[in-house]
Amino acid sequence: MHLRTFLKSIATGIVRNCADIIAFSVLHHILLGVDQCIVIDNGSTDGTLELLSVIAKKLPKLCVISDPSPFQQAEIVGAVINEYTRAAKTIVIPFDCDEFWDAPVAKLAAYFGRKAVNILECEVLNFVQSRRVTRPSRFSWMRASRRASAVAGLAPTLVRDHTISFVEVEYPRKVLFHAEGSVVLANGAHSIDFAGSHTELCNKFVCFHFPLRSRQELSKRAYDHEPRIAPFRKEGASWQNVYFCEALDRNMLNAEWSANSFDHRGRIDVYGTQRRMRRDARLVLRLLSAYAYGLYLKIPMQPS
Repeated sequence: MHLRTFLKSIATGIVRNCADIIAFSVLHHILLGVDQCIVIDNGSTDGTLELLSVIAKKLPKLCVISDPSPFQQAEIVGAVINEYTRAAKTIVIPFDCDEFWDAPVAKLAAYFGRKAVNILECEVLNFVQSRRVTRPSRFSWMRASRRASAVAGLAPTLVRDHTISFVEVEYPRKVLFHAEGSVVLANGAHSIDFAGSHTELCNKFVCFHFPLRSRQELSKRAYDHEPRIAPFRKEGASWQNVYFCEALDRNMLNAEWSANSFDHRGRIDVYGTQRRMRRDARLVLRLLSAYAYGLYLKIPMQPS
């Protein structure tokens, strides 16, 4: 790899088959003020890599790497991060295609500068899509104006028992960090380890998570994500994709979408139990900013 290792801040992640949202994710993280956004495409077949390549031609801050090897997220992303952190102290924002950090680099740098910490463990908020969105469209993201309240507890049991829905799970915190030297990243970027690390639970910065952008995403998680993850799964990990496989095999797609999307009254329906989702426009406003930036740069937001 020939990466620009003199930079002071990067956003990076590995993606696959997310052509509906990847342009928004890339532009959003560049708008945070990173010096470079590095995206590793893991064998997409839906036009994601082609779209990223088009965007990179117009946006020098975007570096696209094609790596269709077996899905080993922590190792692949960690190797890219180490190209930078071994060269110089670097602020790192790890992200997945469905994550949108509320963490401007200037504020991050100031926070790290005045605190005796270099790892921030931050809250993840799950945003919820309208039930009307069965397939992603040009503006379907504008309907994601509500979010779930996280429910503490053993998530796999609560979801399998239909006590809560997937979007109500208390998601593990994710990390932002300021590192120098070699780092070891955990799957999902839920933890990081390096020499001299000092961690803080931080509520100043937050990760907006948009996991189920349409009804179609349920099938994708079951039949695209799960086969890649299964060979490398550790006990108890990535239970969500197994759950969706089982639900779809039982012909429960409609029930699962009702449980994980809100109706015209703003309510999800978890197998007969209805709960109202909170109004929250923050994600839509971030996506709108990314969309406007794309229009300004004349960048396609989705494959033609």
